[in-house]
Amino acid sequence: MHCKYKKHFLNITAAVAAVCLISMLCIVPDTCADGRGKSSTVYKFIVIGKMRDRATKEMTKASYSIDDPDRVVVVLDPEKDRTKVEECGYEYPGKPVTYICTEKTCFPPAYTADGVRKSWEIARKAR
Repeated sequence: MHCKYKKHFLNITAAVAAVCLISMLCIVPDTCADGRGKSSTVYKFIVIGKMRDRATKEMTKASYSIDDPDRVVVVLDPEKDRTKVEECGYEYPGKPVTYICTEKTCFPPAYTADGVRKSWEIARKAR
């Protein structure tokens, strides 16, 4: 790639990536066809916390441990991803938090790995 255009290309690439991430978090429908024409609910596990925080890591691990094909895990840093957190309407209470959300609702926030599993049980039963 010619150096003259490299900066513009990188700026456009970053902008597209940001739009895609925001779309995934806020806009993309939370139902998907399952190949048989049926819809299934997508569960978004939104972990918000400082990446080096032990509780953030534990909640992320707990979120990924949920064995469900309709589970999507997104980890956001409260400082680096502040705009995304605010645009999507999530709250960061100053400590790591995980939200499990569908198109229609967010279930009670979790503040521990065990809380993530309990919140998932509530969400799963609401199916």
